[in-house]
Amino acid sequence: MKTVTERRFYVYAYLRTDGTPYYIGKGTGKRIDERHGIALPPKDRRKILLDGLTDPEAIEYEIALIACLGRKDLGAGCLRNLTDGGEGLSGYQYTEELRQVRAQQLTGNTFGALVEWTPELRQKHSEATKGIAKTRTAKLVARHQEQGRVHTWNHPDHGTHLKSASEMGRVWGGRESFGKLSRGVAASHKGWVCADPLTAFAPADTDHVARINKAAETRTAKNAAQLGISVEEYRAMTYNQRYRLRKECGLAKQAA
Repeated sequence: MKTVTERRFYVYAYLRTDGTPYYIGKGTGKRIDERHGIALPPKDRRKILLDGLTDPEAIEYEIALIACLGRKDLGAGCLRNLTDGGEGLSGYQYTEELRQVRAQQLTGNTFGALVEWTPELRQKHSEATKGIAKTRTAKLVARHQEQGRVHTWNHPDHGTHLKSASEMGRVWGGRESFGKLSRGVAASHKGWVCADPLTAFAPADTDHVARINKAAETRTAKNAAQLGISVEEYRAMTYNQRYRLRKECGLAKQAA
């Protein structure tokens, strides 16, 4: 039986196109080639940094590298890791006491033993589940078919690819974003552009002047409410008058 003390563990990194790491992990065997909650880069950007380690050594190096490079979600570095490392259970072995506890817990559990589906039982099951929405709704099936449709993808650095949105998401990260590109909902993602979306992308026509005016009205109404006066009274006051009133109300440090 393999143990955590064998020197079969390694620490690896996933690299961006510019060569910088975005994920640090530790494992053994084909762990570096498995998807585990993070975008899997092309094979030439999966690098083993340290090999021939015991499990404790691999954990130690993993934690040290994550701490050194910093986590992006904490605003402290470039890594997409969501933990500080060292959470694996490589080679864990149940103690004899825990084996007995688990055996007692599983006693009598047949794990859904085969059932003889007689016509009567089938009819009963059909009536019991009638009207219950199925998991794979028509909308979901259509979406899966759409995700599997092959499109032409262009990138200034990576050239042209003929793949589905799902495949592009698995390789480059952001399956939902590539789906939006294929539907024509978005224009680009990480430099990728869909040359043949289902519908042409049309940017939203936003009236920025109206947005600015609305924000100003909201701010004015909020300031007037804080001072206990009407919006008309607030607008009729000069900045000095507003400042003095805010000072009397204990709000002088806030913008007038």
